[in-house]
Amino acid sequence: MFSRRTLLSGVACLLASASVEVPHVVAKTVETPALPQRFVVGTTLIADILSDLLPEAKILTLNQGASCPTHGDMKSQDAFAASEADMILIHDFQTKFPAIKAVLTAAKHPGMRLTQLKVGGNWMTPPVQKAASQKIAESIVAAFPEAKAVVEANLARRIAKIDALVIEIDQAVAPKKGMAVVASARQADFLEWAGFTVKATYMTAQDLSPMELIRLIRLGRAEGVVAVIDNQQSGAHLGGALASELKIPHVTLSNFPVPNTEESTFFTLLTANVKRLSCLMAK
Repeated sequence: MFSRRTLLSGVACLLASASVEVPHVVAKTVETPALPQRFVVGTTLIADILSDLLPEAKILTLNQGASCPTHGDMKSQDAFAASEADMILIHDFQTKFPAIKAVLTAAKHPGMRLTQLKVGGNWMTPPVQKAASQKIAESIVAAFPEAKAVVEANLARRIAKIDALVIEIDQAVAPKKGMAVVASARQADFLEWAGFTVKATYMTAQDLSPMELIRLIRLGRAEGVVAVIDNQQSGAHLGGALASELKIPHVTLSNFPVPNTEESTFFTLLTANVKRLSCLMAK
């Protein structure tokens, strides 16, 4: 006969010998690639696209949209931001202006990427806007391959959103396609895309001689022009005077989003510009 103690001791030995040691498994951590964070850009048009492609990016915009993109003075914080930037994106035409040159000088450091964007045409027209979005996406991916998946996915969403807005715009402007206007040269491409007939263009008041103004007035009357379309960033005084002389409506459009307003993105600004034209067409 086995004692109770002996039986229990035997069972314990059997259990110990039958146990299986489970290896310690360390979970593999999948690291998300670090994306570029600090950008300096030339205008709000670039900033708007960039903020869609890389929503977490910190962006310093050199020109805030209310004035001509060739104007402005570099502030001390601009120089500091440029010196710390992962990338600078500017329009190619901006490189010849002193304020931009000063930023580029301050930005010279190892690891900083500079891209001069050459995309012709008015960026407020959807076809050009899509080309600009594609160009900026390509520039970011070329400089930072680790951002490819995020940038390309966000680009596809932006392009789809532009296409959807175009359908709405076509319906809004369709009734008055062919309407004759005189316009700022900075708005001619957009107006022609929207279906207007631009009979003549002008630059700024400083570029216009008295004889040229007389010519525009005569042409406006002869061609049955129904409106004068100005460009906000060029100043609206000349267009207002011309419209007053012709006794026709004067409309001012903008080519650049303005931060902290209802027209802070390409989409809201395009909608606002079309609304202004729609009001004109209702007159």
